[in-house]
Amino acid sequence: MNALILKTIGRALVACVAVMGVPRCCAAEAGIAVRYIGGCVADFDGDKTDDLALLYEGSSGAEFTVFLKRDKGYTGYVLYQGTESNLRLSCRYVKTAAVTKAGKGERQESITIDGLVAVLEQPESSRSLFYWNKDGFSQVWLAD
Repeated sequence: MNALILKTIGRALVACVAVMGVPRCCAAEAGIAVRYIGGCVADFDGDKTDDLALLYEGSSGAEFTVFLKRDKGYTGYVLYQGTESNLRLSCRYVKTAAVTKAGKGERQESITIDGLVAVLEQPESSRSLFYWNKDGFSQVWLAD
């Protein structure tokens, strides 16, 4: 069965459905276009149900939202909103990640995640990793 997600972005209503594991989105609102950039279907919170991660662009910029499957539908977590362009989203399993907590050129360290992560990146610029930590999503900046 395909899961339908509805979300408002400004005055637009965005409908997304996962079809055979691939998210498909469309928007409805006169004068407002919403562009699907990327997404993935995976189990982000470890409850053995598929969740949906979406990166899309509306009239006010890009937004990255993860929808976690719950008993009575989905709970959405907006993890990023901004005006950057050319963003990319990838989802993958990792055990450790080299991160920097203070910005470019600062001390690097490794953290253990051992799970599914979403990586939001702007090519030749910044990369940020999002992961579920039992209490909610955490964000860390990946080292250059």
